[in-house]
Amino acid sequence: MVASFTSAGVPLKIFRNPEVRKWIEANVKTGDTPPLRNYFKKTVDSRRKQGYRKTTEMCCNQSVIATVDESIDIKNRKLLNVLIGVAKPGSPARLVTSTFVKKCDGATVCQSVLDSLKLVA
Repeated sequence: MVASFTSAGVPLKIFRNPEVRKWIEANVKTGDTPPLRNYFKKTVDSRRKQGYRKTTEMCCNQSVIATVDESIDIKNRKLLNVLIGVAKPGSPARLVTSTFVKKCDGATVCQSVLDSLKLVA
């Protein structure tokens, strides 16, 4: 659920909303009160680092390809996604970063790709 919310751009502070918490308590299988922001931040950070490790292992000693995709979120903000994978037909690519940008020009794309490569290096 945390990964779904964060990948959709839903801020973690939503869980402080009493109505959202009430719905989660009633509908989540555990029936427990959902943890607050600190727990989610630790969980997301841990999963993010684990994803970087998997990407690094996948690309180790291989030719690497970076794919860049620009999209727009529900609030009409530009989102730049960088995927990195092995340069072989049929090989999967992994999402490394999604960044909100003001403009999507060559310099912004180049910097995003370089930053993404540093994360998995």
